[in-house]
Amino acid sequence: MKRIYFIVIILLAVLSALTYLYFSKLNKDTHTTDLSLSAATAQSGLIFCIQNNKSVTDLLSSQDLLQSLLSKEKQKILLSLQTQFLNDPDLNKYLNGQNLYISFIAAGNKNTDLLISTQTNGQNDPATLKPLLKSKIHSLTDTADVSRLTTKDSLTFYLKQKDNLLLLSTSFKTISNNLKAEAGKTDQEFLDYIKSNLKLTSNSVASVYLNFNFQQNLLQKISPSELDESLILFQQQDAFACLSYNYSKEKILFTGNTLVKAEQNYLKLFTESKAAKITIDALLPENTANYTIYTISNYTEWSQQLHKRFTELNKEKEIQTALSRLDTKYHLNLQRTIPEYFKDQLVTFQISSGEKLGAINLKNGDKLSQLLLDISSDYHTEIKSFKEPDLLYYFFGDPFKSFKKPYYIIIDNAMIFANNASTLQDFLSNYSGNHLLINNKTYVNALDQLPNTSTILFYLGKKKQESTNKFDTFIYQLSADHRNFQTNTLLFNNNTP
Repeated sequence: MKRIYFIVIILLAVLSALTYLYFSKLNKDTHTTDLSLSAATAQSGLIFCIQNNKSVTDLLSSQDLLQSLLSKEKQKILLSLQTQFLNDPDLNKYLNGQNLYISFIAAGNKNTDLLISTQTNGQNDPATLKPLLKSKIHSLTDTADVSRLTTKDSLTFYLKQKDNLLLLSTSFKTISNNLKAEAGKTDQEFLDYIKSNLKLTSNSVASVYLNFNFQQNLLQKISPSELDESLILFQQQDAFACLSYNYSKEKILFTGNTLVKAEQNYLKLFTESKAAKITIDALLPENTANYTIYTISNYTEWSQQLHKRFTELNKEKEIQTALSRLDTKYHLNLQRTIPEYFKDQLVTFQISSGEKLGAINLKNGDKLSQLLLDISSDYHTEIKSFKEPDLLYYFFGDPFKSFKKPYYIIIDNAMIFANNASTLQDFLSNYSGNHLLINNKTYVNALDQLPNTSTILFYLGKKKQESTNKFDTFIYQLSADHRNFQTNTLLFNNNTP
């Protein structure tokens, strides 16, 4: 019996030791990963992640469309990174299998800098990396914190090595600022979000992590058209996104999820709104430059959340007082006019001239037109204007805030409105002449690349004069999924063979 007890005690001791060693290594690896992620997120809200695997890097380097998102200068930097460092078997022994994080950092003159952060894989002593590196490149100059490297293809990089952690950039300022930023407060919430999604994207060719709180307008660099306040959907998101790259010769497509954090965020109102087939785009003229379409599957439930949002913004009492005053003044029940005849989709869109319009689809446009007569003024046979401000904002919120007392028309079970009557006259000319966006083959072909239902759909088209950009269309698609959004981001080139 004593012998059995002795064996059990020994086994427990061995098991305890192995458990300790396992979790010690796990904690150490996690800490190392935290360091590289912390460095990657310290200055950037746009992180591109790939695993240092030859099959992956070769695949990405063969994707011409993906490379075209970057300037020739950035393409040259990443090509040098691959040929000078990753493809060298001696150097790659230190990095093989590790995640490479490429951070896009806003710089001066509307430029972006790149920061590559990673860590050695533990198979070789990190202290031997720099001497080996010195023998492989043209020159290496050591300083106290940052080393200056000149590669054989005449590019200059700056390297910071701290034990297993490696930071590399062509900008000394980026490296220096990163060291200062790391010493300060890191966005721990974004860091934790990336860590929680790393396993989900581990089988992807590449992944992108987005922190929309960074107001860096990096999308400006890759968009097929000039961006302005129409990008409210992106600029005011208190949200994170995790997207995986899907390899294709015809398009650039990222799929994943978007997490909207703040309860008072307008997009939060749509996290329970079922995705549906988009139909309201059938109204849009062929010269539509961009649009954002919102689907509201159940207005009664959705409006409860809108009123909650107005309460949080300290506007609900003011809005209800205004509606009560208008009901009394015009002998109306406004809650049973626009809301009751609204169907399920609304849109804001901008035409190529810069004019902005909005629209909602209706269940019975003729009936609503009659109900709105007293609160409207006639401008033209078909065009009217609201006598009172903010009606559309009261019922639909943020997208219609800029339409104070718009001109409007009701046609084919849709209300279309704009701040200028001439804009609606141009719209009517296009609509009656069947000069519509849905007749544009490029637009239709782009939509065919995505699921046919959406909760929110953002579209950005290419201006005719922008011949240097390789992409005709940018689409950002959100579909509600258990209080988050399934997300598709598409850059499409209709002329790709």
